[in-house]
Amino acid sequence: IGSLITIESTNAFGLATAALHPGPTAGVIEVEVTVPGHPAITGYTYRVHTVYHVTPGITKISGDGQIAVVGRCLPQPLIVKAIDKNHDNEPLPGSEVRFEVIAGNAVLVKPTNMDKFADSDGLAGVQVIMTSEGSATIQASLWNNLEDKVTFTVSGKLPKIKKIQGQ
Repeated sequence: IGSLITIESTNAFGLATAALHPGPTAGVIEVEVTVPGHPAITGYTYRVHTVYHVTPGITKISGDGQIAVVGRCLPQPLIVKAIDKNHDNEPLPGSEVRFEVIAGNAVLVKPTNMDKFADSDGLAGVQVIMTSEGSATIQASLWNNLEDKVTFTVSGKLPKIKKIQGQ
């Protein structure tokens, strides 16, 4: 759960000190203080409650740079991962992800296998339909940390019209 650094002697006032460095896991740490070789001095147990502090963040996983014919979905959904920046970018399942079109012309469509809430791996995604030719920018952020954002740039193209000879 952490580490404890002790000083094995006392200062001029008879006080000993120790520094407790809790690990990344929340819970209760018990530290027992004794004076070896002095059975008449009763030991004392300190209980330290540690808290798991989360700093939510978001990373782009896949979907950037795709092209679709106007009126059709991009080939793949835009996928992001909700992470805890304080704990080695561990996934944050259940995080609410906000997707929005911030430039260009596109419509966001929730696919059946994804949701605006991150799954057990911290992943969330959205399908995009391009509504005109050109590029669009889609931004994703977490509702509990709107400052941390990722952007995707995608493009729409007009369908190719094939001329059939003789008609």
